[in-house]
Amino acid sequence: MERRLISAQQGFQVNFLESAADLVIGGGAAGAGKTYALLMEPIRHSANPHFRAVIFRRTIPQIKNEGGLWDTSKELYLKLRDNDGRQPTATDHPPKWKFPSGATLLFAGLESESSKFSWDGSQVALLCFDELIHFSQSQFWYLVGRNRSTSGIRPYVRATTNPQTSGWVKRLISWWIYPDDYADVNLRGMAIPERSGVLRYYFRYSENMYWADSAKELLKILPADVADFCRLDLIKTATFVPGTLDDNKKLTACDPSYESNLFSQDRNHAERLRRGCWYDHSGENELFSFTDVLDLFTNTFVASSPDWFMTADVAMEGSDKFVVGIWCGLRLENIYVFDKSDGKFIFDEITKLANKYCISGKHIVFDANGVGNFLKGFFRSSYDFRSQNVPLLDQGMKVSFQNLRVQCLFKLSELVSSGKIYLNVSSDSQRNIISEELDAHKKTGQNARGALTVSSKDSVKSLIRRSPDYVDMLLMRMVFEIRSLRKSGLVVR
Repeated sequence: MERRLISAQQGFQVNFLESAADLVIGGGAAGAGKTYALLMEPIRHSANPHFRAVIFRRTIPQIKNEGGLWDTSKELYLKLRDNDGRQPTATDHPPKWKFPSGATLLFAGLESESSKFSWDGSQVALLCFDELIHFSQSQFWYLVGRNRSTSGIRPYVRATTNPQTSGWVKRLISWWIYPDDYADVNLRGMAIPERSGVLRYYFRYSENMYWADSAKELLKILPADVADFCRLDLIKTATFVPGTLDDNKKLTACDPSYESNLFSQDRNHAERLRRGCWYDHSGENELFSFTDVLDLFTNTFVASSPDWFMTADVAMEGSDKFVVGIWCGLRLENIYVFDKSDGKFIFDEITKLANKYCISGKHIVFDANGVGNFLKGFFRSSYDFRSQNVPLLDQGMKVSFQNLRVQCLFKLSELVSSGKIYLNVSSDSQRNIISEELDAHKKTGQNARGALTVSSKDSVKSLIRRSPDYVDMLLMRMVFEIRSLRKSGLVVR
């Protein structure tokens, strides 16, 4: 039988496949050969009968799309033969490959946030994600917890992705790319050549990431409560391997027009897909820039104030959270998060927190849409926030807004961009949730009346697959900045 060599292309594919890191994130530009590289990875262990691998896409249709992941796997795996001439076999439901040794590769979707729980108890030696930016951070790290094996293979993770202008993946690989405020505008968001494929050492604990250039250095910088139990063998390695269309000579030779198709996109999309750029050069629709959002958590210079405020996003049903923010001026000092609760619990918590921080009723604002409407009868001097209400009158208002929510989002954007807000949030998880929710809100132009508009709440929910409860809590703080409420006292009846 004639033997044919299946090999990776020099550049991205070779660099991606040769990395020894526990976690490798590869890609950036479209057409770099990311999918093919990801599919080649399981082949190295296909002779191990105990080997189990899974490649995730966000949905099953994305796996089965014409010319997509599943079709490409057939092009590759049907060429394989073991020493006895046997080839892998495939099943369509579920999409799965079984190699002659008994090793398997499953393709799976994670369409909903709760889908991750269906993998409880699983053992996956090789965990792969195709288009990592389509997954939530919690899905990714939860599945990493299933990355274990008794096959004799050290468990590891591989992921490929196109760029995003902000979000948790960009934050994860930020050491490997030029920052958004880099002096050379043309390099912003581009991969740093000398850091490509360089291993960094990390330890993730209680949703916080700790990084260093070596395992021993990492042990030295860990907080005392984490260093007490962290050992060298618990520290993992990660890297980012960038690639562009220029790395995929086979594609450019077979389809020279593909590059033209990339440039036919809008400018921002073309920048990301062709150059592998993680920066939004225009920012035309941006309400909250990536770097400004990062600064929110380090703006410790924001002055304290004698005035304390409370903002409460109320929820009693569904998947929404009851989120309360405690502010000292424009410093968010504490966040309290509760699962959906009954009216008495919400009333008791707001009252308790108001007394704890000595916050008068005139400095409390709560979401009065829907379930929050009942609170108005108890906190009579507080501000009952209704998203669709007309904007508040503002002496300096030179433009019109679609509604109160839009007005407060623009005001929040203004204060965030000028560095006037500080969020005292130590949890990486909460930081990432807040950052993701802020990024999901975009300018959407003007309506027929010429009023400014932003992404609807439903569109934001669809994008992040939950309610933006944290941003709702933040934007309500703006009512006190837009106007002074001439009410006093916390009145409870």
